[in-house]
Amino acid sequence: MSIYRDPRLPRPRPSLVSDLLGLKATTAHQALEDQSTTVLAWLIDRSPAIARAVIELFLGDVGDLDYAIGAETQVSLPKPGGGALRPDLSICASEHALQLLVEVKVAAEFSFSPEFGGLQQDDVYRYLWRLQTAGGAKIRAVGTLTRNPRIRHRVDTGELIARDVSWRELHATLAHVLSTDGVEPDVRLVGYSFVEAIDERIAPKPPTAGELAAFHKRFNALLIDTSTHVATTLGGGTPKLTTGAGYVGRRIVLIDSGGRTLFLRLHLAAKGSRLAIPGTPDALVVGPERDANGTLEPEAWPGVEQAGFSPLKDNDGYMWRRRVWPIDDDSSSGELAEEIARAIRSTGLVRLDGADLARQSHL
Repeated sequence: MSIYRDPRLPRPRPSLVSDLLGLKATTAHQALEDQSTTVLAWLIDRSPAIARAVIELFLGDVGDLDYAIGAETQVSLPKPGGGALRPDLSICASEHALQLLVEVKVAAEFSFSPEFGGLQQDDVYRYLWRLQTAGGAKIRAVGTLTRNPRIRHRVDTGELIARDVSWRELHATLAHVLSTDGVEPDVRLVGYSFVEAIDERIAPKPPTAGELAAFHKRFNALLIDTSTHVATTLGGGTPKLTTGAGYVGRRIVLIDSGGRTLFLRLHLAAKGSRLAIPGTPDALVVGPERDANGTLEPEAWPGVEQAGFSPLKDNDGYMWRRRVWPIDDDSSSGELAEEIARAIRSTGLVRLDGADLARQSHL
């Protein structure tokens, strides 16, 4: 059975609001990925100019694209023994001219399939698609859309290979097409909103080295004062400076309620920087940990997460349990410290009584 669907024939077309409202939150899917794919499919399906630009981004010059083009999400790609896999996005040109499948990732990583010899997701799609020998498009390929694509820019439709595209490349492509006269007014409004969402939530533009240095200089005193107040409030040791590539922070040593060493890390995160949480503004990011890798024992997770320290992945792909406090020029170190100390206390990890304070007095 072919998964090709001619866009000129009757078919269910993407419906932006209805499709977004129909998405369900599950542990198996990243909501932002599903939402992003839904909007992109709608834009491609509604605007020939956007459709052609996206196809060329993944496939390069494929010649005459004077065809109707349609898009849909979560197509069903059958497996030989039954069941199916569901590539995120399918783009079809009429008259069996072309079909492009795209696996979309925002925060999640590609999966690898033991069932198919450890192949990565997109390679599994290629394997299964090769098994379909009838009714398909003349040109077929699988590509990926991620924040940080692999270094693979070659296109080989004979091997069903399209480019691995970054969200920033898609951002530039959409922005360019929207600046021309070829996009319908109603689609243009959604398109510009989507471009803005890529900047704000999906793949924020990173600050330059100069902008990042200026950000750290601007908020370094706030970091020092806040961490000092937190350490004093919680009876911790003097905050220690921690630095790295584009990273400035402070680390406080505490003794937890069980007598064990606990560290509290606070660091500055400029919007869009490698250690910022996607979609957040300039912020102070805070989290408890047992070591420099953000480790925290599983039995502590419920209390920590209930206190607002959720497992969040930064733009670099690193994840640990932390909480984000937005900052600006009016931020008060005293108020921030009070909120942070209150949140840490509510985790249940730190309980300050006379004995605790006495144990921490030597830090």
